[in-house]
Amino acid sequence: MNPHPASLPLDLFTVKVMTLVTMLIVSMAAVLAWRINREVAGMRLFALGLLALMSGALLGLARIFVSGDAIVIACNVFMFGGMVTVAQGVRAFRGFQLLRPGLLTLLAGIVAVFFLYWLFVHESFGMRVGVISSSFILLAIDASASMFRQVPSRDRLMYWPTGFAFAFTAAYLSARAVGAFSGVYGATLFAPVPIELASTICANVAYIGCVLGMLLASNTQLRHEIGRASVRE
Repeated sequence: MNPHPASLPLDLFTVKVMTLVTMLIVSMAAVLAWRINREVAGMRLFALGLLALMSGALLGLARIFVSGDAIVIACNVFMFGGMVTVAQGVRAFRGFQLLRPGLLTLLAGIVAVFFLYWLFVHESFGMRVGVISSSFILLAIDASASMFRQVPSRDRLMYWPTGFAFAFTAAYLSARAVGAFSGVYGATLFAPVPIELASTICANVAYIGCVLGMLLASNTQLRHEIGRASVRE
């Protein structure tokens, strides 16, 4: 049974609401950037991935008012799908080959097996957090590597900040996963554990850093492409 909002620790609940608002604003900025700069490869996938992550976060918050396994599954499906799409968008932006469907299917299958086991067979919120966080770590590392790979020295200021933002994402998710597998989490998303408050704040910072980094990189890349086109003319 999900707790009533009044029984939640105010600091954690407030931070989660603020994070959701931040995700909404930043995601809309990414969508607007994609609509304006349609020529930039990968921005469509990146923006759609952010919207999926935001939708998953909204469903997660809605679990305060709606109980049941369906919303738990839907929340994590949106979050996982959103992170995959973001990683694919970053790869497309850098001009790299997208992650192969077979590899993504294997990852999704492994995540689903363990997630559903700890949902229906041996119910454990903490273990589910660990499973989802682990999959996010792999995708964040891939996105970070995409922003660091094959970058000429003159373009490092354009791509590396986003790479560092995704690396920070992987780092805080690693701490979250270790804490989750160590049993520090309570029975629900809003259990008053210090690691969840810190993790939510880190998620907010990482989300802003990754999105702003991509927006700046896409604008710079577009200006470079326009400049090169002008020189050819």
